[in-house]
Amino acid sequence: MTHSFKITLGLACITIACSTSPDMTTYLSHINLADNRELPFFIEQKGESLCIVNGDEQLPLTWSHVSDDKMQVYELKAFQGQFHLLFSDDHAQFSGFWLRPDRDESYPITGSLTEHKKRRFSPTGMANESDSTLWPLAERYATTMATSTEAPKQAIAEFQSHGNGVVTGSIMTETGDYRFLAGNRHGNHLMLSTFDGIHAYIFDMVITDKGIQGLHQSGAVYAETFEGHADADASLSDPTQLSSYHEGDAPLQFTLPDHATGESFTYDGHANRGTLIQILGSWCPNCMDESEALKEIYQEYHERGLDVIALAFERSEDPLIARPALIKMVHDIGMPYPVLYAGKADKGAVEQLLPGLSNFMSYPTAILLDRQGLVREVHTGFNGPGTSLYPAWLAEQKSHIEELLNE
Repeated sequence: MTHSFKITLGLACITIACSTSPDMTTYLSHINLADNRELPFFIEQKGESLCIVNGDEQLPLTWSHVSDDKMQVYELKAFQGQFHLLFSDDHAQFSGFWLRPDRDESYPITGSLTEHKKRRFSPTGMANESDSTLWPLAERYATTMATSTEAPKQAIAEFQSHGNGVVTGSIMTETGDYRFLAGNRHGNHLMLSTFDGIHAYIFDMVITDKGIQGLHQSGAVYAETFEGHADADASLSDPTQLSSYHEGDAPLQFTLPDHATGESFTYDGHANRGTLIQILGSWCPNCMDESEALKEIYQEYHERGLDVIALAFERSEDPLIARPALIKMVHDIGMPYPVLYAGKADKGAVEQLLPGLSNFMSYPTAILLDRQGLVREVHTGFNGPGTSLYPAWLAEQKSHIEELLNE
């Protein structure tokens, strides 16, 4: 997989490829999220190009400028976060911080060159070093995740073992997945992590004769427990049956401003074109993955009569704050279809804009309409390319669109 990387120096722009190669150097990096909560991940470097690496995923870091305190400032893909890094003279290590301007928060970050390009978690930092019985790690677990204040949610945990204790995988729920997880097994102790620029996840679990059980930590404070039993046929609820649209009293139509120009855009269902409405937010990693997929779908079917329109609900109701985040997301992903600013992502905001929508559960949600503007399907959530569900989703979406456009 190859991604473009841009460095801006004054008026000059340099584009460099970010891809795996023999001369790639790797930093084992750590974000200190809180006391006793440190997330490891890899940053790979080739020449001036830096990428965050989570298993098979590469997320390019875009150099921005040198700060007043002499730190190299890198922008994160799609999101508004930044890395401020100060490298040692020999570039063997760095220190600095991860800045989240959306929350006015920063977290210390360090990194050191490593030859162990698959070892996120050191055996010395993991328990169960002398397990007498090694229990097998199944490829798929029916899993329940819960907190003390939230209702339990059903999930599927899936793992791939790569030898030498290296494990990758993901955890899928009815509203989305935890994206590309990577980590290490030592004895019956398995730890996985991922960092995508805005979400920092750690999954710490024990493998037993009955399945898996452990703790999921997100960011500085959130935590939930989970447990699962091996089940090769584990499944989730049909995502097209979780939400619905009732058109009798409220045909789907809206007028909203363009995310960048502010010009009004109206959808009224009378264009004799199939339409896919994407409900998203620039703060949502699953939305980023879905946008990459919908970009492919748009490019394949737009000339045949399919429109895609994104309705963005943001963390801020102030357009002066929301629009820069949307402009960056649209630019970094290369979204070729209209993206409209729909307001703040408050509870009930989506239903207020689209009164016919019932039981809205998740960003993203996709609504497919036929050439007459009638809703054919509401798809809740998105399990993306880090999961086994993604290929079937993509094939099914294209099949539905083909059928709709051929009517």
